[in-house]
Amino acid sequence: MASKLQNDLLKATDREPATLERRQSPRRRVRRDRRKGVSRTVGMDVSPSGIAIAVVEKSGSESKLIVERIAFPADSGPRHGDWSDNTLTDALNELASKYNLGGQAVTVGLGGNPCVTRVVAGDNEEVDNEIRELTHRTQRYIGMGLGSKVSCQSTHRIDAKRKRVCVTIAIRQMVDAIAAAVQSAGMRLAHLEHSMLVLCRILHAYEKDSHEPVLFMVEELGRVDLGISYQGRLLLDYRPAIPEASVTHGSIVQRHLKCLRRYIHAQLPTASADLSPLFVTQKHSDHESLDESLDEPSILRRQRFPMEELCHGFQVQGELSEDSGTIAAIGLARLNNDARSAEETNDLVSTLRTGRRVQWLPLIQHTWPITLAASIALALFLMGQHARSLALRTEAQIETLTLQNAQGNQIRLTLQRRMQRAEQVETLAAGIPTRDWADVFLKAGRSLPQGSWLESVRIENDQTVRISGASYSGEAVYTYIDRLKQTGMFSRVALESTSATRNSVGAQYRFQVSAIVQPKPQPESSIRFASTIVGELDRG
Repeated sequence: MASKLQNDLLKATDREPATLERRQSPRRRVRRDRRKGVSRTVGMDVSPSGIAIAVVEKSGSESKLIVERIAFPADSGPRHGDWSDNTLTDALNELASKYNLGGQAVTVGLGGNPCVTRVVAGDNEEVDNEIRELTHRTQRYIGMGLGSKVSCQSTHRIDAKRKRVCVTIAIRQMVDAIAAAVQSAGMRLAHLEHSMLVLCRILHAYEKDSHEPVLFMVEELGRVDLGISYQGRLLLDYRPAIPEASVTHGSIVQRHLKCLRRYIHAQLPTASADLSPLFVTQKHSDHESLDESLDEPSILRRQRFPMEELCHGFQVQGELSEDSGTIAAIGLARLNNDARSAEETNDLVSTLRTGRRVQWLPLIQHTWPITLAASIALALFLMGQHARSLALRTEAQIETLTLQNAQGNQIRLTLQRRMQRAEQVETLAAGIPTRDWADVFLKAGRSLPQGSWLESVRIENDQTVRISGASYSGEAVYTYIDRLKQTGMFSRVALESTSATRNSVGAQYRFQVSAIVQPKPQPESSIRFASTIVGELDRG
């Protein structure tokens, strides 16, 4: 009646899930099985609003369903996204002590904002790429709150080329806090998944979504979450923006109904996309207010979750409420129990339990030659593989050393050539005439006539000097040019431009002179040295 569990957040946090049933059937038939007694399964839903627990007890023909919900205080940590306080631990310790749940395996559903499920369907390659990108940006789900996130996924094969993948993302702090609180209460955590997946299995278990996709609504701390279920699988986990206080739940559903229908039509072209059934998880008074908020022409038909079918055949102890946490807890306790029984019935390994002991002595006497031959063959094979690996490793080392030797020779040759060129450059540099530019500036400044001054002296790469200055007399400019020529340091002295200006002091004549600096006379020895090695220069 129920499908197998799909998502497991425990493995995403590197935790090993506990087994639901650790006992095995006895080897020998005895008059009375002392272990037979009350069979228990426990389902639990944890959300920021509180904890809902459901305990199914079966003893012979009697079946009992214990239901209880503990709401967290308004100022508690879980209500504000902080799971590090002892609110959750204290509540679980209270429930474990009250119902004697020590050592009991529990399955837990996560509800509310700290957990979300994304569904991706399409071609295999496209889905893989999108899932890879979705997993990569898991930590960016800031709408769920701050902190590290964990994710897990399950795959449903549509056909050979298409598949549908559900990725559940949850806050790591919440998952770790639940695991620590369950362990502190003395219970064993067997499974952890999103509550909306459990609600989908409940709808399918009682044939509410077998023929067409259905829409269901979950309310948690004033926030409305919409889900679409089809044949027990979640097709969409849609979370509208937080509404204003005056906005009703019915108007929220109608506002997004067209978008949801287009999504279903794209995912399931052959299925009905009306989404007319609307299953709600609320109180009876909330049902009436939802009916009033729906428009008259709306085709939405409000329906209740199958609470009566879930509780059918059980003596209910505790107060039943139609909130999502209680429904999910009962579904986990009931449907997981039925799924486990179905697995045990269809388990082919159970047919091999004949109750006979293996006769080891005859088995060894008849099979020792085969065992010895197989051992020798395995030893020879391993020795051959080891020798082959050693040969390959030695060959690789020889190739590496040969390559390194060739590279070393090349580096040595290059280094020798560069050293020779460095020596040649140093020899040439010693013979190149240089000019002390301080002398150039000194000569240019001392050659100025009275009433003249320099503004800039620029020396270019081709030994050209450009001198800019000003004078109170136009004749002083030509006097300055004559003095530069007479120094013997400058050649091709020419007046490039002049301009006259007037200020409060009087007339000023600005000028710009260009000249070529004569190279410094070389020693006789250096000239002879440079002339002797020109023909022998190695230009490499």
